[in-house]
Amino acid sequence: MGRSNIEVGDLINNRYQIIRPLGEGAMGQVFLASDMLLGNNQVALKVLNKSLSNADELLKRFFREVELMNKVNHSAIARTYDVGQDQNLVYFSMEYLEGPSLDVLINDSQSLAIERVCSLISQILEGLEAIHSQGIIHRDLKPSNIIVLPNDAVKITDFGIARNQNSQLTEVGAILGTLEYLAPELILGHNVTHHADLYSAGCILYKLLSGRLPFDAANPGKLLLAHVEQYVPPPINYRPDTPQWLSHLTMKLLAKTTRERVQSARQALDIIRSHQTRTSNGTTQNPIPIDTSVVFDRRESAKIAISRRMQQAEINALISQRKRTRALNLIVSCAGILLFVIAPLAIGLYHLSWICQILMLR
Repeated sequence: MGRSNIEVGDLINNRYQIIRPLGEGAMGQVFLASDMLLGNNQVALKVLNKSLSNADELLKRFFREVELMNKVNHSAIARTYDVGQDQNLVYFSMEYLEGPSLDVLINDSQSLAIERVCSLISQILEGLEAIHSQGIIHRDLKPSNIIVLPNDAVKITDFGIARNQNSQLTEVGAILGTLEYLAPELILGHNVTHHADLYSAGCILYKLLSGRLPFDAANPGKLLLAHVEQYVPPPINYRPDTPQWLSHLTMKLLAKTTRERVQSARQALDIIRSHQTRTSNGTTQNPIPIDTSVVFDRRESAKIAISRRMQQAEINALISQRKRTRALNLIVSCAGILLFVIAPLAIGLYHLSWICQILMLR
């Protein structure tokens, strides 16, 4: 992967002294470091992998992460401080967030209280509203990119594949993002809009409520097809104490098309807050109506150009298998119809021939 050979105690650019590693992603490593210029304050230092530091497109994306994060000033978005280069090391520093990621919190908890789920998803939606208002789309929103501080405050991190809606940067692959949280329109190659982040938020909310992902296939191709054409049971089916309105909201966020989906983070926030207010006032909770008039065209899934990073043969095999299954079902159906029509006729002819033989014997 071309990792940077950084050791504990190393001094980066005569400013950042490495304390310990914090994690590793597709583009680089993250370290806990002491900022000697700012009174030894602890920061998270993200260092781009050496193998990528000379790739102009990826270097632009790395610096774009800093640029985009600096554009947003919100309590739910991790702050960045400094960006620089030390010989062949490219880095930026950001606030050190002491707390588990949301996926650790979900996996370590038997079941999160509904009130806590509403608080966590509301903060995530507030962060999305802030970045969307700046024309930024995160595109990789997932629990591992969300830090939960000791006071239960949420911080959204890792804007490495985020983009401005007017960005002219090209993409490395046809699909960027984490497959379990990927919106159908991204899989189908449609235009990227803020609705993709809302779908990812729906996947997170589904997991917060039910303890499971909407789709969790071991095969990447089947997982992508599931996002495109399969519908999941509402989370209330797995967790009966889920308020009906919250279960409806989850399904609206997971709608297959952007037209069916909740239209903005603000709209989702308003729904949550209005129902929380009604609950506190003791009023009846009415479910959110789900528009079923828009029917997703499942035939479109046969046209998927999923990714240059995936084996096209695998996708073709999946589509061929589905075609064979449909053909077999058609043959069986036709055979059943023929049997239903021909069998009575054959029985009638048999009885007629038997009667004729008796008459001839007489």
